[in-house]
Amino acid sequence: MKARVVVEDVSEIRESLLRVFDAFGGVEEFVKPDSKVFIKYNGVHFGRVMYTDPRVIGEMVSIAREFTVDKVYVMENSTQGNFTRMVAEVSGIAQIVEERGGENLYLDEQKPVMVEMGDERIPTKFPEILYDNLIRRKGSNVLINIPKLKTHWETTVTLGIKCFQGLLYDCDKLVNHNYKLHQKLVDTVKFIRPDFTIIEGITATRFGHFPPETLLSECVVPLNIFIASNDVVACDTVGAKILGYDVEEVKHIKLAAEQGLGIGDLKDIEIIGDISRFRERFPYTPCRDCPSEVRFIRGREMACVEGCYGNTLLALLYFWYDFKGEGGFNIIAGKGVSEDELDNLLPGDILIVGPCTIEENLDRIREKYPERKIYTIPECNDIAKITAYLCAMMKIDVLSMIPMDTNKTLEIIQQALQHGLDANLPLL
Repeated sequence: MKARVVVEDVSEIRESLLRVFDAFGGVEEFVKPDSKVFIKYNGVHFGRVMYTDPRVIGEMVSIAREFTVDKVYVMENSTQGNFTRMVAEVSGIAQIVEERGGENLYLDEQKPVMVEMGDERIPTKFPEILYDNLIRRKGSNVLINIPKLKTHWETTVTLGIKCFQGLLYDCDKLVNHNYKLHQKLVDTVKFIRPDFTIIEGITATRFGHFPPETLLSECVVPLNIFIASNDVVACDTVGAKILGYDVEEVKHIKLAAEQGLGIGDLKDIEIIGDISRFRERFPYTPCRDCPSEVRFIRGREMACVEGCYGNTLLALLYFWYDFKGEGGFNIIAGKGVSEDELDNLLPGDILIVGPCTIEENLDRIREKYPERKIYTIPECNDIAKITAYLCAMMKIDVLSMIPMDTNKTLEIIQQALQHGLDANLPLL
């Protein structure tokens, strides 16, 4: 059987959303009168264009409210180093969800249950409210996935499958966030699959998933499309193609198709809409190199772009361009670092990222530079520590990066803590 994917030109958001559902029998095929509706959006960070367009989320809530008398939840667990209540507040998502009759569900504040994921049966915390309503009562309720159309330095693209990384708590996002990330993403979708996926492509992001706002004119392209399907793998396959990539170039989509989670071959996908006009190959690597004022040594082995190397460089570029951070320090990631490289560090502090680097280089660096301040991050991808240590070295106040009055920021942090916040933050 062929999968079906709709590529819808967006003029009026509500009508376009209804049309993509019409190709699959209408909203009523998915949302029943007694269904709880869970809407998962991409809210990785409050930086502009990093999250699903709030207007799309608001219209989806309004549409769902028309078809169910039960609750409509709108949910996310934002990236490490951030927390969802803050992202929802800054982006305006929290307000529009409430205005449209939905309920904000901050997954990093929810009570967890323990589950096992993947062939390795890795113990993983999972939100109890999702386990009860979408695993134990699978088929009674509905999960609608609304990711943003973006490239991603670590995974080439970030679409429907990658969006489900946001169902995990921060402690479990750390696990296998290295060269094993691609299978980890697939394991999450094996555990819990969306009933319907709508990739929001009102704008598309190139040069990776975390562009500095100073460089948005280079990184954001208006496309005004939705890409939708009841098969998340097929939806991602078409989304990747629109961004210029075949499935063979996107490891997690290829793995998902090979492991039977959906269709990953364009010849087996019925595409409703014209994608021949999308001919640009959107770059997924950062649009800037490491500034010369910072010495970043990438080892010849095990410096995973999915782990110690990738997000460290992206955070550095974000802080450098948007917050005018200072240089004069050093970062080391990965194994296979030569003595000559260690002999030629800049005179400032030293940040050593990842277990491989620490094992190989920490003692050598302490011996060479006993007077230096040395920061170590023993995990592959601890974004909270990366943020805290980079800000310390770059002389940036962490709170100053939040586009909100400091008192309001502290109030929101307190609210989240009172509701059981379980997040990996540079402030805590």
